[in-house]
Amino acid sequence: MAMYYFRQAERLACIEPERLSLAAEVILNLTKAIEIIFSTNRSQLRKKAAEWGFESAYIERWIIPLLLIRNTLDVAHVTSGPLTREQRNILSEFTSRAITHVHNLLLRIFDMAKSDLTLLDPISQVLDKDKEKLLAEIKSYAKDP
Repeated sequence: MAMYYFRQAERLACIEPERLSLAAEVILNLTKAIEIIFSTNRSQLRKKAAEWGFESAYIERWIIPLLLIRNTLDVAHVTSGPLTREQRNILSEFTSRAITHVHNLLLRIFDMAKSDLTLLDPISQVLDKDKEKLLAEIKSYAKDP
């Protein structure tokens, strides 16, 4: 699943007409790739990354900022004010470089898993109850009166 989200981020980064137009969607998919392996909780992510031998500086520089960007800058939450040209350039450059860093992170994790150096959490075989409930509600809304 992590590779699915990563590939989606790569596809979006490649098809965009200019580097920033789909940055939010790229960031969103990169964070999904990270969270599916580590956690949605940054403290748990840091702990698991340390247990797996990832340098704290690497995680703090390239992984945690993705989650912060996703949560703060027009990805998961709306931004009503415009970014300056410099701010757009910063975001664009970081996003471009983050793709490579997340790719390297995933490769290392999958190499560790193949070598039995780490055990990845299994993917659930069932949809969680909150999602099932939401879909049931949506089904009732979508019915013709």
